Amino acid sequence: MAYCTRHCKGGCYYEFQGGNYDHGEPKHWQADSLFMHDDIFWHLKLYPVITQVLPHFNPYGPTVVNAQQWVEIKQLINTQGTPAAQAALLELSPWVEECLQTEDHFSILGP
Repeated sequence: MAYCTRHCKGGCYYEFQGGNYDHGEPKHWQADSLFMHDDIFWHLKLYPVITQVLPHFNPYGPTVVNAQQWVEIKQLINTQGTPAAQAALLELSPWVEECLQTEDHFSILGP
């Protein structure tokens, strides 16, 4: 993986976590999460794309994303994102699609 990694236990990473982080007992650094370093996230210019769909996106805390919002984010990355952002989307998409088969949401936890 060029943009994402697994099995982080600390550091300045965005955590893509299955389900709704706000339900149940919140925990970070889950074994089945996908992680993207903060520097990569900002270099890919994902923040302005995500906030078009999720104006309430919290880059320093949890944000819940549903399936329809994910479709809109993908469309924007594919039409407005940089080539690197589009490549990162190819890494994220299989994880998100698998997650959304069993969950209604996933969460992006800011570093």
